[in-house]
Amino acid sequence: MIYHYASRDGWAEIQDSGQLEPLSHQTSSLDNLPLLWLTDRPDGGGTGVDPQRLHVRISVHPEYGVHPWLIARFEASTEGRNLNTPGSDPDSWFVTTRPVPRERWLTAVDHATGEVLWRNESPPAPPEIPEGWTLTDSDIEEFADFFREKVNDPSVVPLDGRFEYWPILVGPRLDARLNALRSSRDNTTETGRYRTWLCWRALCEDAARLPGFPEKWRHA
Repeated sequence: MIYHYASRDGWAEIQDSGQLEPLSHQTSSLDNLPLLWLTDRPDGGGTGVDPQRLHVRISVHPEYGVHPWLIARFEASTEGRNLNTPGSDPDSWFVTTRPVPRERWLTAVDHATGEVLWRNESPPAPPEIPEGWTLTDSDIEEFADFFREKVNDPSVVPLDGRFEYWPILVGPRLDARLNALRSSRDNTTETGRYRTWLCWRALCEDAARLPGFPEKWRHA
């Protein structure tokens, strides 16, 4: 489960707009898009967020486009201001450049009292780690070889979006993201496995637009 926190005034604005919007320029990525920040900390602890912005906790299930900070930090030109404060847990954060519409929310809860302020009567199914899923070194190496080869294929040139800025996806940045993915497997708790899986899922979403993307990774 991942969440977005808001102040009471912010929650009123979110209700009016009907979606969570990427508005943060706290970090800058090469594609220069604002970010929406999410976290897997239901208690709000370890987030480094101003307590005045922790009044309402909105649980969400974005359909796609969520990148764990574990790997997304290697795309950012500056670190997030709140992510390395004492007692914080940077790995609990996730970012997306895509809005999260109301139909992808589950509940909004008053963080202090637990009162449910809003509930989705038809909530989306949460993303779940596939049964028996494991990630081996050979999986990661095969992915790296595929990605490096295909991202330099001339047929990729017409692709827009993230592939307009393909240097962010390859070279040392790709190595850094894959090394972070390898290291994340050391956290064998339920939360750690979920974070690792979401990292892998995010990388596969990037690669899925490339020609010849292996079917076995399509439903990572």
